[in-house]
Amino acid sequence: MSWYEIVLALLPFLLPLIWGNSVTLCRIFPITGGAIGGAVGAFCAILSIIFMKETDKILLKIVIGLAALGISVLILYFIALLLSGLMQMI
Repeated sequence: MSWYEIVLALLPFLLPLIWGNSVTLCRIFPITGGAIGGAVGAFCAILSIIFMKETDKILLKIVIGLAALGISVLILYFIALLLSGLMQMI
């Protein structure tokens, strides 16, 4: 793997660990961090690596990496909304 593939594959894993554990950033855009965020991010990172190895086009690899990042952020956003809704019901 080249350096940009590694960076793109790590983005879905690192963003929830940094953003999801910051109270100030989660007030702006709530996503789930911690173990749940790391697990979802790692799963999306692994899928990103698998799909990036299937193609030789650099632009498509970048799109795949950014799509994996977007999908992981959306999943973690919906989990955060679900958890905040459950907390308000209690």
